[in-house]
Amino acid sequence: MELLSSEFLMLILAVLLFFLGIIGAIVPILPGPLFSYLGLFIIHDCIGFSHKNLIWYAILTIVIFLLDYFAQFFGVKKFGGGTYSTLGTFFGIILGLLFSPTIISVILFPFLGAFLGALMDNRQEDQALKIAFGSLLGFLFGSLVKLIFAIYLIKVTWINWNWELC
Repeated sequence: MELLSSEFLMLILAVLLFFLGIIGAIVPILPGPLFSYLGLFIIHDCIGFSHKNLIWYAILTIVIFLLDYFAQFFGVKKFGGGTYSTLGTFFGIILGLLFSPTIISVILFPFLGAFLGALMDNRQEDQALKIAFGSLLGFLFGSLVKLIFAIYLIKVTWINWNWELC
């Protein structure tokens, strides 16, 4: 593999995308699973993956991407949240992403949204705090799943790498 060959540049791009996939597992504004999948897609010829493998991983990427967002709603419902709690979480996610896309705001806004929504659902403050905590747990669970997925795709690439194909 020559230093500036197209294969080498594709490898560098894939490594960058895998790195962004790991960061995206932690930083909510970045679509971590999508970056990880794109890293795999770019170098799938180097690991001998068929189109069938790529489709399977594309479906898994979509499921994990959606699971990440629904995990917060599930956490709210599991901890006793009602309609307003769920809506508060939803608006908190949107506001956190739009107005201040930092890790703190994307965690804090849905938490506050779930808390305020729970109060609107006529819950006591301690119960509203518990529901908001469910939102936080959902966020952490989604982040953990994204991190495991990113590491898994790196592992799959590493194990199946074939220098003769690239």
